[in-house]
Amino acid sequence: MNRQPGLGWSSGAALFAAVALTAAGLIITSSAQRPGTLGSAPWYDLPITKQGAAAAFGLILLMGLSGTTYDRLLASSGVVMLACLVALALVWVPGIEAPTGGVHRRLGYGPFTVQPSEFAKIGMVLYLAMYCTQKGRPIRDLRLGLGVPFILIAVVFVAVEREPDLGTALVLLLTSLSTLYVAGARARHLIGFAICAAAVVAGAVLLGHWFGVSYRAGRIAAWWEPERHATSIGYQIVHSLISVSLGGWLGAGYGRGEGRFYLPASNTDYAMATVAEEFGLLGVVIVIVALGLIVAHAYRVVVHSADPFAKVVASGLGSIILWQALLNIAVVTNAIPCTGVPMPFISYGTSSLVAMLASVGILTRPAVRSFALSENARREASR
Repeated sequence: MNRQPGLGWSSGAALFAAVALTAAGLIITSSAQRPGTLGSAPWYDLPITKQGAAAAFGLILLMGLSGTTYDRLLASSGVVMLACLVALALVWVPGIEAPTGGVHRRLGYGPFTVQPSEFAKIGMVLYLAMYCTQKGRPIRDLRLGLGVPFILIAVVFVAVEREPDLGTALVLLLTSLSTLYVAGARARHLIGFAICAAAVVAGAVLLGHWFGVSYRAGRIAAWWEPERHATSIGYQIVHSLISVSLGGWLGAGYGRGEGRFYLPASNTDYAMATVAEEFGLLGVVIVIVALGLIVAHAYRVVVHSADPFAKVVASGLGSIILWQALLNIAVVTNAIPCTGVPMPFISYGTSSLVAMLASVGILTRPAVRSFALSENARREASR
């Protein structure tokens, strides 16, 4: 039977899941928007409008990247990583940065801003895939093979953590280590690096507490005893748990949740609390299954790929979605201390949405080529 294995069920399912999740994110954004804001803000400040524009741009980017020649992705990986590093540095330059609430995470002016750290995840995956799959690269050697990747990961991790954005920094770290593991790095080297990163974070929390910057230590205290801090730093956690508990099996219905009146981040970091309250456990399961389809497609590319670069890229992009979703759900349910990690496709965030759709676009390209290579190898073997 003559068929195209690269256009199989997993690729189509991943594309469908990405579009469906994007639509669901627009619904949650419009529902979680607090009453009164829509009538008072200009059109460009409406989250649903900005998110809709980002969705349209992201879908165009998805289609463009899914048709990009694979050699071009490989050749441009270094330039993309360099651009991400420059952008991460520019968030500290007055006049170019777009400071919000005392943090330095965005570039641009007015409604037209971008968060470089979201795209640094993709840049890191592409660069590590290119670096690790070069012929003769001793990736299993700590000094000769992993020196450059570890230095790069450390630089990007510290740059993002200092914005400050520990949640995104953790996603970058976990994604990078997952990518290196699939590329062939030794587990003990990666675990050692992770332990060092954890020690740096713990040290930063302690130093911040000693010098009066204690919000991270406060978040740990709120995670341990949220009810005790319900009127202060534990406010979001308590109301997130209330929203989740009120959802039941089917939820209160679209726009009928009460969490949006009390939960400040009901459409961003705690968007899944809104999903749970308004659409119940069923809605949460549907979101998780849809994300699972994308991750499953990435896994299928890793397993069946005949191209080393495709294998590593797929593992990295799948890891971005997997780790980000796991961390977000853990925060919403208070399984870990609060840290700002958006739910892929669901949480409001234009840069995050565009980056997620771009990732799915790149994922479909490795599928087409790698499965085609595998099919050709099987044909040659059968002759």
